[in-house]
Amino acid sequence: MVLVTSNFHILRTAILARRLDLDAEVTGSRTAFYYLPAAILREFAAVVVAYKWINVLTCLALVALPVLALPLTQDMPHNYGD
Repeated sequence: MVLVTSNFHILRTAILARRLDLDAEVTGSRTAFYYLPAAILREFAAVVVAYKWINVLTCLALVALPVLALPLTQDMPHNYGD
């Protein structure tokens, strides 16, 4: 099966097809250049909202890594140009 959509919808359409377990190939049609910035931002927001918990957990992990690494680096020697 081939799913045809606007070129900025390809990612979300492919995700949905995989989620529905469709054996499909997704292809996109051209979109007017002036419309692309708004459309791509809207698609990005839709994917972020669709996977909000994965995004929240990823952001929390990225914020927590430096905080968790700080105790490990406290006892390291610091040679600042000595």
